[in-house]
Order: sequence, then structure tokens, then C-alpha cells
Amino acid sequence: MRLFHNTLIASLAFAAGLAAVPALAQPKPDERAVSQFWDAYRTLRSECGSAAWTLWQSNSYERWRTGKSPMLTMHYSSRFYQTLPPGPQAIPEPTRGQAVEAMKKANDLLKATGPDFSTLADYINAKDFKDDKYKKGDEINKRLVAAGQACFDVNQEMENIYTVYAEKRAGELAGTAADKPGAQQRVSDWQMARDLATELAKGTKVDLAALEAKTKALSEMVEKRIADPALASSRFYRDLNKDVAVELRKTVREIKERPKLLQEYGEQRPRSRFVNLRSEINVGGGRNLLDEISK
Repeated sequence: MRLFHNTLIASLAFAAGLAAVPALAQPKPDERAVSQFWDAYRTLRSECGSAAWTLWQSNSYERWRTGKSPMLTMHYSSRFYQTLPPGPQAIPEPTRGQAVEAMKKANDLLKATGPDFSTLADYINAKDFKDDKYKKGDEINKRLVAAGQACFDVNQEMENIYTVYAEKRAGELAGTAADKPGAQQRVSDWQMARDLATELAKGTKVDLAALEAKTKALSEMVEKRIADPALASSRFYRDLNKDVAVELRKTVREIKERPKLLQEYGEQRPRSRFVNLRSEINVGGGRNLLDEISK
């Protein structure tokens, strides 16, 4: 007799107000309001990334449903805002409107997935699939997978919007930062990293030789910067080294040793190696850059 462990853990943040991220204070058109807005933006982007992974990429319902796996365990927690912060006037159009719209899409998706996931958990834990031969479960899971795919698309859209903003804002700050040594250099160095992100965006069609050459150049630049005592405390360069240069060198080496890994690493899907590295460069690097040159 085959033993099935039907364990679907609903770890949700939507009921009784416990799930929702507290609404932010009414923003003012100043740097603090802009910072709070982008913090909320990045939170929602991250939550959508997690939802894409759980509900789509690592969703094990179908394997359990077809008997390929004896156990079904899915942990999912969704956080969203009860009230989204408005876009500060200090953020210019069209970026402000694009960012506000993307945040709403992300928030609405996260709100919708919680109840569906909870219903599926109850359905499976009660073994109601024995009554309808999995019909209801199949329908709910289909919606969850679609939501996960939509979350990934929104996550990528939000990355692109923020990257364009960071690039423009960094140029403005560096242009008026005569009293901030290294601002122009940081912007130039981020552009070097952004060139790598563009290469990574080619996915499985990436030019490995070009990727290796650009990785080598970035690594040499970062090593030179972090060896400078004046930049020893720079999070921008520290993260660019640890989260990008080091990971890229490892990635290139692994693909050269096992060419088939390019297909896995280059896929346009949640948490693939190339997708993660692009995010570290565009969002992580952009945030650190703006933090350092705006102080």
C-alpha cells in the first residue's frame, strides 16, 4: 500500500490584517519620500520574485498529482500593501507612472494568490480530491501557476523601470557632485557592470568569449577599487565584487567545464543564474550607487 503525505502548508499573510505590510506614511516631495517609495517598490518586486518561484517554477502539485512524487510540501507566504504609497512628484514622468502601475500589478497579484493558496491547502489536507477526482485542485493550481508566471513578468518589468530611473538619476547626481570625489567614477564603473547585464540578457545565446572577457575586466576593476583605502567601506564596490564579479567568474568557469550548464543558467525563469546576476547588477548595484553618490 502506497503512503501519500498530503502536506500543503499555507503560510499566508493576508488574513486579519496580519499579511499586509503596513501602509507607509503620506510621502512628501522630498528625498525621504522618494526613498520610501523605492523601498516599497523593491519589496513588492522581491515578493513577486518569490511568488514566481513557489507558484510556478518549483510548484510540485503536478508531480504529486500524477504520482511522480509521494509527497507534496509547498511553503508560501505573500506580503502586500493594504494601501500603496503614491508616486512622489520628485520622481519624473514617465518613470513615476510606470512604477506606480507596476506596483499595483504586483500588489494585486500577491493579494489574489493568498486566498487561492489557502483554499488549495484546505482542499488537499481534507483529502477532498477523493470526492471530485482532483478537479477543483487542478483548477486552483492552474490559476496559481499562471499567477506565478505573471509575477515573474512583473518582476522583470519592475527591474527594467528601476534600472532606467537609476541610470538617469545617477547621471544627474554625478553631474552636480563636484564635492563628492568618485561619483563620476562610480557611475562609469556601474555602466561597465551594466554592459555585462546586457550580455547576460542574451540568455542561452550569450557569447561566452565576450562574457568571459567582460567578466575579467570587471573583476580587475573591482579588485583595484576595493584595494583603495578610500573605498574600503564602499558597499557599492563590495557588493559588486562579492555578488557579481565572484559569481560571474564561477559561472563562466562552470559553463566552460560543462557546456550543458549554459541552458540551465541562461534560462529566462525565476532564480536562474543569469537572471539573478542581472538583478544584482541592475537593482542591487543601482540602489547602492544612488545611496553613495547622493549622500
